Amino acid sequence: QVAVIFVISLIGIEPTSPINITPENAWVFLFDLANAGVYEELVFRLLLIGLPMAIGSAIVRIIEVNRGAGGNGTGSAGRYIAGAWRYLFGGVLRRESSKEAHVAAWAFLFASSAIFGLAHAPGWGYWKVIPSMVAGLGFGYLFLRHGVGAGILAHFVNDYALSLSYEGIGGVGLEVVLTLLFLGLAIAGAGFLAWYAIDAWRHLSTLLARFRPPTRAPVQPPPTRFAAPSPSSYGVPPTPSPSPPAGAWSPVPPAASPGVALREPGRIPRDYTPSYVPPPYGYPPVRFQCPFCGWVEARYDAGRFTCTRCGRTA
Repeated sequence: QVAVIFVISLIGIEPTSPINITPENAWVFLFDLANAGVYEELVFRLLLIGLPMAIGSAIVRIIEVNRGAGGNGTGSAGRYIAGAWRYLFGGVLRRESSKEAHVAAWAFLFASSAIFGLAHAPGWGYWKVIPSMVAGLGFGYLFLRHGVGAGILAHFVNDYALSLSYEGIGGVGLEVVLTLLFLGLAIAGAGFLAWYAIDAWRHLSTLLARFRPPTRAPVQPPPTRFAAPSPSSYGVPPTPSPSPPAGAWSPVPPAASPGVALREPGRIPRDYTPSYVPPPYGYPPVRFQCPFCGWVEARYDAGRFTCTRCGRTA
């Protein structure tokens, strides 16, 4: 608000105010400011944010109970549905709340803040709309996160920041102290506003990410306990020997040669960090895996693969 007043004063527009304090009517404005923090929060936060969210939550819970997805047990269905009315007084929205609850909270927060800002235009003028809307965003956040009591307290402190000067006590000295205090709060508030704007953007990005379709994990072949076959020294494939009669004996798995790791195609080494981004349709059905160390990346040259981890050629 201080920034808006400063800007419009530079362009030659005088901000209007319905408050004209005199020693005779100071108590009237103090009484009105004390009430404003209560009834404005009840109207703009409890009725415009809490009530729609409570009704929406009750409808969703009734549907879930009818489907058998919630409220199982004797008497638990009624308690489950009645739990929706906690949204009426705020203070129940958390980071782990459902994404639908977060979307509704964002929508009602901005809608109620816009209405709150426009409601100040008839008495104060249109210069008051933007500062009041920003204040409404702060009060609405406190309502959603900490409850209606926190919003009322913040609203009261905001309205009564300079109220002591209205009482005509302290003289010029108190007025100077209050003015400096107000400027300090305005500077600190600008920093908090920037920090909360960044934090709100981070929360919005996280919320949008929750609506993206999940990435399917690639299907890996089942692991095997056999060692990798050693390269053949024959120029042409040897003539296969006749197979033994069925049931004569059980084949013995070949022992792994010294220094050769058992290859498990379905297992990726724990310390493996891929140097490329796999395609959206998953890994290829056939890929390299070093028979010596089990690594899954290599350099290809002249028909051979050289492991990028142990440097051996396969």
